[in-house]
Amino acid sequence: MSVVINSNYGAVAARKNLLETQDQFNKTLERISSGQKTIYASDDAAGIAIAGKMEAQIRGLSTAIRHAKDGQSMAGASESAMQEVSTVLQKMRELALHASSGIATNSDKDHLNLEMSNLVTEIENISTNTKFNDRQLLRGLQFTFYTDIDIAGANITTVSSDMAVSTLGIPQTTVSIGGGVRQDSLKNVVIALDQAIETVDSKRADLGAISNRFDHIMDNLQNVINNTRRSKSTMIDADFSSETTKLTTTNILQQGGNAMLANANAQKKLILTLFNQ
Repeated sequence: MSVVINSNYGAVAARKNLLETQDQFNKTLERISSGQKTIYASDDAAGIAIAGKMEAQIRGLSTAIRHAKDGQSMAGASESAMQEVSTVLQKMRELALHASSGIATNSDKDHLNLEMSNLVTEIENISTNTKFNDRQLLRGLQFTFYTDIDIAGANITTVSSDMAVSTLGIPQTTVSIGGGVRQDSLKNVVIALDQAIETVDSKRADLGAISNRFDHIMDNLQNVINNTRRSKSTMIDADFSSETTKLTTTNILQQGGNAMLANANAQKKLILTLFNQ
């Protein structure tokens, strides 16, 4: 009489549980190594979609911060150049006052006028050659800096100050202090220079306000980025404490599963040996 043993149900069950434990072990190990708890869309489809939107928002806000930094750099470059213009205007005013002092001879005035002419040329050079990304900053051009994740969103539009000598009202003909210039005309030169200095200082104050606004914009954008990153981290980043505990647990279960599978197979072999006796 022969006996046929078709299956070892204990070994089958042990192997099934062992494979599931190994799968959990591999997934836990992958989460720890990647630092993310949602690696595949199947892990959390909704979470992956939301995290993708958050990442797009973070990148957009980071770009907006770069735009704001560019704007602040432009304002700083403009303000530095205008400070130099203000310094030159102060020197020109000193020359005009010296020419109108009553003790300067016509020859002295001619020398003073030569220096005055050179300073006028210098202001014109500053207004022409001060550039940011090859765009003139002191010629009345318009600049727009987008400070939101959407190009149609928040933005700052500024019009650069025009520091041309004609705009400031101090062309060479207006500020001439040569020997042939009358005393009342010299007084008008001082008045023209005072007005030009006031204009430059006012424009510098405007740039300071714009620079401060960029500071506040960057601080606010960075706060939004930090909060968004925190939310995204909570959604997709792995909890290392929890995952390490799971890894230890599944490792123990693996060892137990291997032992149970070996035991189930050993029992089957024992039964077979009984029939072979």
